[in-house]
Amino acid sequence: MRDLLKKIISFAKNHPVIISSILVSVFVPLVYTLAYGPNRNTYTVAKPADHIVFNSIVDNPTLGGNEQDFVGIREVGTSNAWSNSVQAKPGKEYYVRMYVHNNAASNLKLVAQNVVAKLNVPTNTAKSITLQGQVSASNATPATVWDEATLKSDRDFNLAYVAGSATYTSNKLNGVALPDSIVTNTGAKLGYDKLDGNIPGCFEYSGYVTLKVKPQFAPEEKSDIALSKKVRNKTNGEKAWNEIVNAKSGDTVQFQIEAKNNGSATIDNMVLRDILPNGLEYVAGTTKLYNKANNGLKVSDNLVADSGINVGSYGPNANVFVRFDAKVSENQKLPKCGENTLTNLAQASNQKIVQNDTASVKVNKTCETPKPSTYKCESLSIKPIRKTSGFDTTQNKPFGTETFEFDTKYSLQNTEFVGVKYVIKNSKGETVIEKTVNNGSKLTVEISIAGKYTVTSTVLSKDGQNSAQNCEKHFEVKNQEKPSISIRKTVNNQKNITVEAEKEFNYELLVTNNGNVDLRDIVVSDKAPANITFISADRGTLLNNNLTYKIANLKVGESQIITIKAKATAVGISSRNIACVNTPVIPGDNDGCDSANIEVPKKDTPPAPKQPELPSELPKTGADNLLEIIGLSSVVLATSYYVASRKLLK
Repeated sequence: MRDLLKKIISFAKNHPVIISSILVSVFVPLVYTLAYGPNRNTYTVAKPADHIVFNSIVDNPTLGGNEQDFVGIREVGTSNAWSNSVQAKPGKEYYVRMYVHNNAASNLKLVAQNVVAKLNVPTNTAKSITLQGQVSASNATPATVWDEATLKSDRDFNLAYVAGSATYTSNKLNGVALPDSIVTNTGAKLGYDKLDGNIPGCFEYSGYVTLKVKPQFAPEEKSDIALSKKVRNKTNGEKAWNEIVNAKSGDTVQFQIEAKNNGSATIDNMVLRDILPNGLEYVAGTTKLYNKANNGLKVSDNLVADSGINVGSYGPNANVFVRFDAKVSENQKLPKCGENTLTNLAQASNQKIVQNDTASVKVNKTCETPKPSTYKCESLSIKPIRKTSGFDTTQNKPFGTETFEFDTKYSLQNTEFVGVKYVIKNSKGETVIEKTVNNGSKLTVEISIAGKYTVTSTVLSKDGQNSAQNCEKHFEVKNQEKPSISIRKTVNNQKNITVEAEKEFNYELLVTNNGNVDLRDIVVSDKAPANITFISADRGTLLNNNLTYKIANLKVGESQIITIKAKATAVGISSRNIACVNTPVIPGDNDGCDSANIEVPKKDTPPAPKQPELPSELPKTGADNLLEIIGLSSVVLATSYYVASRKLLK
């Protein structure tokens, strides 16, 4: 091992460059990561330093934690939090703040001497610039502490110190000016109640250095395109280029597009495009390119397509020309009669900006004098098609829906038919239907509210509209509903039967919708007559010998049957049982009733018992008979005595 150590020491002595490189590779990233230094002992509020040392307390509540991180930046004019990294913006200034605190315990009364603050403002140009703030004292250990903060941008910039902006603030000094030497190796002397370089140990003697820096950006290159569009009549042999020319149907005109780079940055992939108006037709194969490298190079016909053509890259003040021919359309294809101004639009783009310019061709279109147009509504007819039924739940009443077909006869000359407009109004003059038929003259509508109506038809043409008195009709929608309901009552499926008392029998109630509208909320009621008891029912509710049953909905022709089990409780009776039905769809109460009858006969009376016949002669009075009478009397007397004794005992 000793031999190995000797070899290592010998290697280090003979190869110092290699050893220093290794040390730099190990320690430099660590220092960069920390962004403050030097590496030193740290303290807390509860246990401050026993000697003079600056910015080493790690739980400073005023600074928000670690005093080693004592340099911060924020934009001037904002209340943003102090940060170690801020985005630099053109035209803005930024405060740089340094916290200064002698961490020696107050009871030691240790005063730091020759306290100086420095801020290293780099002069290089980059996208990221780091500022380093330092606080030094001649009797501090370590003598100097430092921290860093960074300004960044996506563009290159450099930093300038704003002269005269440095100040120092403590409990005794309120923003006192510091010399501009703070951004030099000399630095600026600080203090507590005056700038004498002396700062006692404790929080109450701490302070802040504040100054301004300003990022400076190089002028940003700008892209700008100047576009010019000209035209000349090639058929007439014109040489000069103009913004507008006169031509006739069939003439050939030539357009020229000039695009120039008016910016400070090179324009790559400049695209030119031309949009021809209706009345001008591109002549295929006539597009040619003129620039520094080409003099009339034939290029793609895509100039007049959506994609345009890529004419290459152009530096500041460089330009390019594109020329092509177009033919004025035949007379009948021109947009309108009389003078037409056909404006041609050119576009130049570099994917960021688009410039437009135009040139025009004036051409006259000869048209025949149009014949006067006529359009007239001749007649209106109404044809009922069908009637349907329904129930208006909001009005709680039935309604009749009727379908009508309206047809208008009209005449048109020298104009184009557009359609027929129908307007239907109610008796109050309110429009309930307004519809235009564009593909004919007939309109079919359904109207579900009864009342009197007026329909008006108007013929629409390209040149105007017309309605006449005979194109207005009146019609009426009536309620066609006939609701009806019936109830049929039977007993054991008969109208009249004879039953025995206390023996069960059945009443049947048949409820039928025999109208032409669906019914709702139908109430069936049946009250048992005297001497009849309702035992049970397969529908509804029995209460106090009364049946009540509600049918929510009953469609047209639909029926429901209710069966009631009952019995008679007396004999010798004739009982008529009445059931009724009622629905709110039909006005009034008890929209239908029906009855069924039962007879309960009396039972046969058994014959009365016969009275015993008296003997034809008195009994004999003999000794035997006398003894029998006496014996019987004794028995009767003994029995009476026993009964009396029992009552007394009670």
